[in-house]
Amino acid sequence: MAEGGQGDWVAVQEKTFKTWANQYLKEAGEGQVDNVETDFQDGVLLYHLLCALDKDNVSPHPKIQSNPKIKAQKLDNLNICMNMLKALGIQLTNIGAADVYDGNRKLILALLWQIILRFDVCKFTEDGDAKKGRQDLLLWVQNRCEEKGVEVNNFTTDFEDGTALAALVSSVRGADLKVEEGGVSRGKRALDICVEDLGLPEFLDEGEIGKDEKSMMTFLAQFYQRYGTREEVAVNRKVEELQVTVDPKQSLLEGNYRNAIRFEMNQFRIVPKDKDGNDVACKYRQVTASLSGLQNGKTVPVQLHRNEDGSFSASFVPVDLGPHMLDVTINGEHLNPCPVVLNVVDGGVDASQCHAYGPGLDAGNVAGRHTHFTVETRGSKGALVDAKDGDVSVVIRNRDTGETVDGATVSRTSLGVFRCDYKVGIPGVYDVEIYVGGQAIKGTPRTVNITGGSVDASTCRVYGPGVEDRVSVGKTNFTVKTNDSEGNPIAASPEAVGVFVCGPNGVVPVSVVPQEDGTLAVDYSAEEEGNYFVDVKVNGTSIAGCPKKVVAAARTPPVAPPRPMTDAVLPPPIPPPKGKQEEAEDDGGLSMLPCVPGNSIARGPGVQAEVERSDETHFFVEPRDANGRMCVLDVGSINAVVQYPDGTDRSCQVTRQEDGMFRCAYSPTEEGPYVVDVEIDQYGVKGNPFSVLVVPGAAPRKMSTVPASSGSSRAVGDGMIKKGFLNKQGGVRKNWKRRYFEVNDKTVKYFSDVGGSELGSIPIDEIKGVYEINNLKNHTYAFGLLQKTNDRVYVLEANSDDNRHEWMSCFKRLMEQNFMNQETTADEDAEDAEAYSSQMGEDYDVSAYDEELNNFFQQLYFEIRYPKSTLVVNELFRIRIVVMKIETKTVVNDHKGKLEVVINMPDGATTTIEPMKAPTAGHWVAMFTPSLDGRHSLNVRFLGKYIQSKPANLTVRKKRTLFG
Repeated sequence: MAEGGQGDWVAVQEKTFKTWANQYLKEAGEGQVDNVETDFQDGVLLYHLLCALDKDNVSPHPKIQSNPKIKAQKLDNLNICMNMLKALGIQLTNIGAADVYDGNRKLILALLWQIILRFDVCKFTEDGDAKKGRQDLLLWVQNRCEEKGVEVNNFTTDFEDGTALAALVSSVRGADLKVEEGGVSRGKRALDICVEDLGLPEFLDEGEIGKDEKSMMTFLAQFYQRYGTREEVAVNRKVEELQVTVDPKQSLLEGNYRNAIRFEMNQFRIVPKDKDGNDVACKYRQVTASLSGLQNGKTVPVQLHRNEDGSFSASFVPVDLGPHMLDVTINGEHLNPCPVVLNVVDGGVDASQCHAYGPGLDAGNVAGRHTHFTVETRGSKGALVDAKDGDVSVVIRNRDTGETVDGATVSRTSLGVFRCDYKVGIPGVYDVEIYVGGQAIKGTPRTVNITGGSVDASTCRVYGPGVEDRVSVGKTNFTVKTNDSEGNPIAASPEAVGVFVCGPNGVVPVSVVPQEDGTLAVDYSAEEEGNYFVDVKVNGTSIAGCPKKVVAAARTPPVAPPRPMTDAVLPPPIPPPKGKQEEAEDDGGLSMLPCVPGNSIARGPGVQAEVERSDETHFFVEPRDANGRMCVLDVGSINAVVQYPDGTDRSCQVTRQEDGMFRCAYSPTEEGPYVVDVEIDQYGVKGNPFSVLVVPGAAPRKMSTVPASSGSSRAVGDGMIKKGFLNKQGGVRKNWKRRYFEVNDKTVKYFSDVGGSELGSIPIDEIKGVYEINNLKNHTYAFGLLQKTNDRVYVLEANSDDNRHEWMSCFKRLMEQNFMNQETTADEDAEDAEAYSSQMGEDYDVSAYDEELNNFFQQLYFEIRYPKSTLVVNELFRIRIVVMKIETKTVVNDHKGKLEVVINMPDGATTTIEPMKAPTAGHWVAMFTPSLDGRHSLNVRFLGKYIQSKPANLTVRKKRTLFG
């Protein structure tokens, strides 16, 4: 018992025991205990508690009173409970039914403690002996804490500062508990993790940790029940029995402790022996293993795991090549032949360990439609190892004709992960051959059946100005989108699609041209005013909504007085040379000449012919002068109005961008035709007005032959990206539960079953890490999702290694996509301006290049932004490249493959990243995840030339954790 008055431990016990009882009663759906002195008085809750604890062996008692009114009935209930306890072998010395009825607080707590001992503390003790049960629990806690370097000898004082509890939480959680600097204490953080991540009830407050032994044993027994096993308890007993004086001179190292492979998990064994050479056991604290580089002195972490035979498995992953010094001690003495030199070599990619997965290798692919799959390159022991550019190649061959498919592309998406995109034009059976370093990977070739699909007229649709209710006299056009019976886009030949237009004077000629995206572009001329009828047939059947009636009328251009220009907007007139207006620029490279609305353009998803229904879409307006150059314009000059399907007009939200363009946003929440009217100073921009058809999201696709438990990564409707069954760790009593998951670009949701009730959700922007978990017993294919806000880890399990990597790759892609989407927010741009350092292109040294290239680079204007704070190993960060001048944007867009980010790492290796174009105009973003700590240097190269005279230096540190 810890120090404190008698009331202190009684209050702590009462709170802990109530919490313990309520978790079982809640599971059984049988009320709750608020006051131990009164709530057990009628015997009903006590009876339900015993039934919940031993539900496999207890059947309903025929004489139990569910609603007793008088004392005799209540005592009868309590006597039935006492007999049940005796039958279970629970000792009831000096405790009877009358004591419970009278509300004797201490005796009721003593009764609850006997029940806790029997069902929780002695769970893995065969004969239910309380003394043995206490010893087993202590040995289990000691073993788990020693793995994290924390020694525990009791249930009270050793837990008071929170360190031991944090070690236990880290052990069962599979990841070290993170404690922020200046934040909460270790004990408070550990208790928060118990509730938020492990799903335990709130047994204790921070100040109650270690204050009462019985309360601590009750709390720790929750970990014991969930994460302990009979086998583990048996090993702990064996270690305790065999623990004698270990002789380091007789103890051995076994396995390959002289050579290791870089970036892969390497192992050797430590076998403790006594002076006679007999195998014995010892505790974690008696054994140490250290490994460090002889050239750079860097320490390589070595993880120890005690085996059932008393030996230890030592695991480590080296990152540097060359000789390392390995030293193993027991009780401070070196094992023979330690210290020993261990040489780390580069194992390279092992084709037999590489694997491929994704929709492009599954059933359900259709000719004429793009598809893809993922290739992971791995070393001989299964760890991800990056392959060189060009090492991964793909050959797709028609099995009947032997012809190969052209156009398959392979690109690196991250370290050791490559994406292959391809499109097959002719249906048939194809063999997909995948090679790494010239060697076929396991499981190749993969057979893929490409179907022709069939166009279904009922799911096809038309959209565009030529099929609206009213059109202007003259040339017009519309688009035909053909789909299969499931609503999936499928290309159709022009011969299968008949387009007929009839006007006031008879049949009107049409032009039908297939497009790259599988749609058909149709052009016709409404030369006369009057009624036109447009009919589109697929295989002789009119598609949905056809024939359509279209009324052609002459268009009257708007007449409005020109907007007066002030001296602040117009510079003094300068005679334009050779019929062209003289150009003037502001500091940002924009023209200061007046804006010409007819030269200005609107572009982006919000003014395309077809937009999917969503909460928001947008487009950009580029104001241009008489010479076609972007010019300065006040935001008040832009008027963007959207006419919705119900006839109402709503204004767009207009914001000016850094580069002089204007972003216009509106909400296409209803399906149907929209008209977007964009004017500058009351005059329409080029192509105004814009006809937009808002359609539903992608329709559900037919599922492949992959079983539902493995999930599917295709677009499966309603914005769905992936869905399927996974095992999820959690719940009050059950360690693992099978849940049905649905993933879209915003949220991860999980349900009790297909069509079942939603149990929880995780926003995609809350996921900051995805990683494998390989140390859970009986759960081989586990992985974790790390949440930003509270570092909560969602532990999930797939049904195979390939399935696990499919799910993990899906979450990683969504993290990167979400990362890119954040580029468009103005708030983030403002933060970047403060958090990033800048290097300007005008300072670059170009003396090594010829005069023409010199002149070219002197006209370019870049800004490089990168984090100036310390970075963390294995956490994603970004480098943004901002192109400051319009001319430079054009050049970079034309040579986008020549823009590169070059990073030199501490070990001398160099990696090159091709930036991605961000949604904000003129912005390019490269994402990098450092795997080494230390100093990195960063530079940007364009057209083979470094655009910084001096590289930027970045500092990367290891992640701070509780234990190192």
